[in-house]
Amino acid sequence: MPARPVEVVDVIGAGDALCAGYLSGRLDGLGVAESLRRGVDVASACVASAGDWEGLPGRPDRP
Repeated sequence: MPARPVEVVDVIGAGDALCAGYLSGRLDGLGVAESLRRGVDVASACVASAGDWEGLPGRPDRP
């Protein structure tokens, strides 16, 4: 799965973000490819900001 083009600021937490995005997709009933795309999107957001969780997107159905 190709990465999203982003300006890399900090790579801390990228692997965890990829796993979290993938697993959340699977738990939401998405297929493997869709879940992997979600993981890549979350990891891309993670590396585009400083810190290990500050740039992660939130779930729209959660506060």
